Amino acid sequence: PLSTHERFIGFLIEHYGGNFPLWLAPEQVYVVPVKESNLDKAKEVYSSLRKLGIRAKIDLSNDGFGKKVRAAKNAKAPYTIIIGDKDMEAGKVTLESRDKGNLGQMTAEEVIKKISDEIASRS
Repeated sequence: PLSTHERFIGFLIEHYGGNFPLWLAPEQVYVVPVKESNLDKAKEVYSSLRKLGIRAKIDLSNDGFGKKVRAAKNAKAPYTIIIGDKDMEAGKVTLESRDKGNLGQMTAEEVIKKISDEIASRS
């Protein structure tokens, strides 16, 4: 029975090419703070995602912004939440989709609701 599961997982990986849909992705959301001054807000958004059971990862490295975004894209995360100074001034975050590109600024609550709804509907 175990080899059947392994073959099925292999089939899924090959079928999706690693670009799993949101509900199936091992890391559903990457949270990327632009600078060190944005870390507190990024941690707050990250903990809100985790409390709802959303598989999120936060990039707390000292790498530049470009490297952080590239890491999120290489991990094939369906969504990336970017938090910079302009976002914090507006009280919002920037949401980027792996498939649709930049979705613009939204409040953290709107982003979390959008992601939660999409996971629940498995769309």
